[in-house]
Amino acid sequence: MKNAVDSAFFCLCNNANGAICFFIMKQRLLVRSLMFLSCLFCLPGAVLAQGQDAVCKVTGAVEEALTLQPSLPADFPVVTKLWKMPTATGEYAGSYEVKGVRIRDILTRARVAKKIDDGFNRPLDMYILVINESGKKRLFSYSEIFLGNQTDDILLVSQSRYLIPHKHPDLKAFNWKEDTWLSASTKDFALPPACMGCHDGKAAPSLSIPHGLMVAAVQDVWPGRFLDNVVEIRVCQVEPQKALSEKPSNKDNLWSENAEISFPASKTFSLAELIKSSLPTNKIKDCSFGEGKGFRGIHARSGKSLAQILSPQLFTLPEDSFYILVTALDGYRCLISGGELMLHKNPYNIMVVDSEDGESLKKGEGKYKIFFQDDFYIDRCIRLVKEIKLVVVN
Repeated sequence: MKNAVDSAFFCLCNNANGAICFFIMKQRLLVRSLMFLSCLFCLPGAVLAQGQDAVCKVTGAVEEALTLQPSLPADFPVVTKLWKMPTATGEYAGSYEVKGVRIRDILTRARVAKKIDDGFNRPLDMYILVINESGKKRLFSYSEIFLGNQTDDILLVSQSRYLIPHKHPDLKAFNWKEDTWLSASTKDFALPPACMGCHDGKAAPSLSIPHGLMVAAVQDVWPGRFLDNVVEIRVCQVEPQKALSEKPSNKDNLWSENAEISFPASKTFSLAELIKSSLPTNKIKDCSFGEGKGFRGIHARSGKSLAQILSPQLFTLPEDSFYILVTALDGYRCLISGGELMLHKNPYNIMVVDSEDGESLKKGEGKYKIFFQDDFYIDRCIRLVKEIKLVVVN
């Protein structure tokens, strides 16, 4: 390691006297390797970097660009969650209690606002890229952050602590405290050397220390959307869409017989073509409430899972590499992130509805409607579906 450290643990072990641990304080010590000697094996160095001083910037389609320090503003509400952290390759890295702030609260302060007039005055077709210092990205839709029931589960994490199993050997002899919280600005942290004998071997997974600010979508199917060393939250608009030649004056008489599904490389299908009769039908009862008009009634809806309809075409694409733009016959549209489509714990969260209250959809509604079970607000529900477009994000 190249960073200066304020402290290090050195452990010398022998058969006669057992483990003897010395805590040595030393300023500006350049640590390249720490060797721990044992009668059975040599233990690797145990001082691990937890974070950097890098700030996180909020950029893009916002009225006020923000610069967030690793400690995060004290006036943001703090959310605490239990979370199983993955490694970059999708392996198990550790179980943690984490503290952070909602991405929603950060973006509310920045005030999301379109900078280009794209003919649609709602933010429902926008998306958010969370980027780390290596350039890796995680993608979220505006609506899953602002309209969903689980907005507390999409966090910018600034603190974490290991969850130590009750049957784990006692670590008090190594000055380890189970309530030790690691912050995003912590420079270095010393793990007990004895841990490395098990956790670098076959007895238990290797220990992993998260770095800097992290984004964690703790509601995702594991391993989910996670990044450490986050340096930017970028709010994005989609490319301008083809405008309607004339907006319909009476939407109640409109009818969209079928929707076109378009994929990269000019591959197109009809929605009816991809809806297999073998796919199970899901039925739910919903109480609808909109941001603008409020209560919209109680309905029994029936339809198929959009994830199951599209999955044969999407299985080669990473969840963070694409979004889906749904457009209605009247020009209304919404955006679905690849993560919320493919990583949601309920495969029927996003439904293609073809009947309500025991009847096929009527004029002004169908033939198909996109419905989101997990959204608190009904605003993203798209009736008169005309196009479902998959867009790959570079």
